[in-house]
Amino acid sequence: MPFAPQGGSVWRRVFNGKKRTRVNFAKILVPIANGTEEMEAVMIIDILQRAKGKVVVASVEDTLEILASRKVKLEADLLLNGAAEQSYDLIVLPGGLGGAEAFAKSEKLINLLKKHKESNRPYGAICASPALVLEPHGLLKIDRRSAYQFELDEVRMERIDFLGGHM
Repeated sequence: MPFAPQGGSVWRRVFNGKKRTRVNFAKILVPIANGTEEMEAVMIIDILQRAKGKVVVASVEDTLEILASRKVKLEADLLLNGAAEQSYDLIVLPGGLGGAEAFAKSEKLINLLKKHKESNRPYGAICASPALVLEPHGLLKIDRRSAYQFELDEVRMERIDFLGGHM
């Protein structure tokens, strides 16, 4: 993903094996659903846009507007059906229990993530999404990971390190 140095006019950064210039920015998918944690979604979108990423926000629901976990309304750029027809350099899943559950049930999103894994393209998840979306579908690449602690079956509990207390 490209990052411009302060006041710099000529710059490049390698991301996902491609040299990026000002006209060739990384394309990033951020799915949202009812119950998505709004701060996690908005902060991801904001930071990636400031880094000059081409962020596409896609609703997993049947409508563009979703009701986030704290009752904030968010509007997607397009529905996941339309977004799934495009190619992305990165997929980032925000957390929120309701959103993560919706992501896990979305065959289209799971298929996109599996294609990313197969083609060695990066994807990531925050909060409940690693445990509820990535892990059950064999999409976690590392032996150790962290997630927000909530009820999981014992098999999944053994494979996830939960962070507790103050960070």
